[in-house]
Parts: sequence; structure tokens; C-alpha cells
Amino acid sequence: MIILLVLSIIAFVSIMLFAKRLKIAIRLALAIVICLPLACNSQSLHKKELLMLQRKQGWKIVFFQGEYGKILYLLDLSGRVQKLDLGRLSIKKSSLGSPSIDSKNDKLYLVESDMESPSESLIVEIDMQNKKRRIVLKCNPFSLSVSPNGRFLAFTGKHNGARGLFVVNSATGKVYLHIRGVNTACSPSWGPESKRLAYCSKDDFIYILDMNNFSKMRLVHGSFPSWVPSTNLISYRELKRYYLIDINTRQKNDFLDAEKRLNFLGKVAGMGGPLLWSPDGRYALFYHIGTMFCDVTEQYVIYLIERNTREIIRVGSIRGPIVGISWGKLNCSDIGAN
Repeated sequence: MIILLVLSIIAFVSIMLFAKRLKIAIRLALAIVICLPLACNSQSLHKKELLMLQRKQGWKIVFFQGEYGKILYLLDLSGRVQKLDLGRLSIKKSSLGSPSIDSKNDKLYLVESDMESPSESLIVEIDMQNKKRRIVLKCNPFSLSVSPNGRFLAFTGKHNGARGLFVVNSATGKVYLHIRGVNTACSPSWGPESKRLAYCSKDDFIYILDMNNFSKMRLVHGSFPSWVPSTNLISYRELKRYYLIDINTRQKNDFLDAEKRLNFLGKVAGMGGPLLWSPDGRYALFYHIGTMFCDVTEQYVIYLIERNTREIIRVGSIRGPIVGISWGKLNCSDIGAN
């Protein structure tokens, strides 16, 4: 409220300087004083609604920070961040990244790399209920995604000297599918029933893989596909814009031009990769990277956008870098979040 008051006073003085009549200046200033708090209250009410929904559903937004971190960070939609130390569940000299939440089975999958041998990495399962760590597969993944039913893991990267997209049985660690010619920087994304998988090719086309017969369908030119839960919609990025496309009708709609909507000072934003969808498919999380005045530390500014109204809500800012981020249902109370 103090900030709003200061802004209102500055606006009032400015208007008085340029307005011909005092009455007009007063009316305009009063309008600013009234409208600014109302706009902020609208966002705060929306955030309260989101917080209630998050707590009721047990939603968690998790990410790793830094190159050699063992701390799993839990982001609240109020902007509050909690820390969860996974050091006792992993090897002593390791860095962690690429978290992916298995909401159905209350498990977290992640990539664990030995700091002394960074070329040797593991896909690891963390059972949140039993506080156990299990190695799923030795490989070199760049990105990781668990299917909605928890039975499969899809990752891009290297395995046994080969590069591409791999699908793994999460229980046995058996690799039963390998596709070459993919953009390994783009994470694959599962369809709602775990029967289809979206991925990006080297020439930046998005394909849909049918897991029943392994047939492929080329969908659209773009990168960073992200399936909207419980729908036939996929969000993706082309240049600096995000779009939504219906995989059945192939109807494409402009969804988000974050640079146009947020950079009112003309600063170029470094956008994060795919949109991260809430478990109910209503909100998408995204962030851009900037620096504070007189501060070289990168600030990751986190936003939500509502799918139907396109309303943007600012969640908060985090000192970077973010190393992988996931949104799902996860019970962390027994592990000791603080």
C-alpha cells in the first residue's frame, strides 16, 4: 500500500503540472488512487483462490537451483519458497536436476550426476512416502518426463552411446523404445492417458507418438511442446511466442507473447522453455530472466497465465538459475520441508 500511495502522489503531481485545471487533475488523481488498489486486490484475491486450490489438491511446484544443488525447492503460489534437503537420499558427491513429479504414486523422478564424473548420470526415483531412493537407469539424460500413470519415463539424451528420445519402464528400468533425430534440448510431454507422447525433432517440428503402435504424426513447426492436462491441446513455442494447438483439428491459436505483454520498459526477456501446466490444465507457469538495477544476479520472475481469460498473475521472483521445474501432487511433509 505504501508503494501505491507513493505512485498515486507522483501521478497527482505530474497531472497537476500538465493539466490546465485543478479540478481535472484532482479527478484524474482520484481515479488512479481508486483503480490501482482495485487492480492489485483483484490479483491478490485470485492468488488466494489459487493458494486454497493448491493446498486442497496437494499441488507442489518443485525445482532445483544452481549447478551442484541437492536442495529441492518448493514454490508456493504466494511466492514463498521452502527448502527440502535430499542430500541424505542421494550419493554424497552429486548434483541433482530435471525433476518430474509422479502425482499418482507420490514419487519424484530426477537426474543425479556425479560431480567427479559428470558424464555418468542416473535417473533416480524418490519414494516420498517411504523416504527411499532407487536407481532406475544409468544414462545421460538432458530432460525427463514421467507419464501420468507413473508407468513410463521419457527422456532425451544419451544411452549406451546412442542419442535421441528414449522411453523406459519406470519399475524395471528397461528401455523399450528409441527414436533418433530429436531435439534433445526439448523435453518430451505425455498425453493425459499416457498413450501419446509429444516431442520435438532436430528440424524443430513437433511430432505425436502413438504408444500403442509407435506410429508418428507430424503436428506443427515449433519447439518445447507441453500437453495441457485432460485436453487435446498442446502448447508450444515458435520464435518468441507461445501457441495452443488442438491435435485433432490442428487449429492453432496465439496464446502468449510474453515479451510484448511484460516488457513495457523495452528490456528483452530470456524466456524459459516449455509452459508448465497446472494439474487441472487451467493455469500455465512461465518465467523470464532479468537483472535488478545495479545487480548482476539473474532474477527469475515467475508468472501464471489463465488458459481461457489469458490473465497474467505475477507469483514472485527467484535468484537463479533454475535447473528443471515440475508441477504436480506431492506429499513432502514427511521428508522435512522447511
